Amino acid sequence: MQFEKKNSNLRLWIIGLIIFSIIFFILGQVSERSKNEAGKEAHDEASETQEEQEGYSKVDEGTIFGINLESPLIITLFILVWIVLIIVLFLSERIGLTLVLIFAIITMMLDVSEISRKLGEGGILVFFVSLVTLSHLAIAILSVLGLRR
Repeated sequence: MQFEKKNSNLRLWIIGLIIFSIIFFILGQVSERSKNEAGKEAHDEASETQEEQEGYSKVDEGTIFGINLESPLIITLFILVWIVLIIVLFLSERIGLTLVLIFAIITMMLDVSEISRKLGEGGILVFFVSLVTLSHLAIAILSVLGLRR
């Protein structure tokens, strides 16, 4: 009985951290989009002139393997995967913890690359990405602890 209670608490902590990371991920995306739209017109004109002078086009920094990680479709997929993983945690704890651990590590690596891109910009975006990264780290650690039991 005590063992199951500890696992239940661990599962609730993981679910809470997943929800926390989703919320701050969405807040970061909204903040980034509003910032991008505000400065887009001035930046577009300056970028086009500079690219024409240098003779090349800028590679999008938000892509990995040619996939734009900041597209609304990919963002929605990441959120849906987290929600599915919450459901899997309730259905099969061992499989759920394993999948959560794998996805937390993958997203944490993507978060670290995002921090390195946003570090020069500073401000609230780095704060949001850092919170999401730390929550993914905590999810991974708790998943390992749950798997070791």
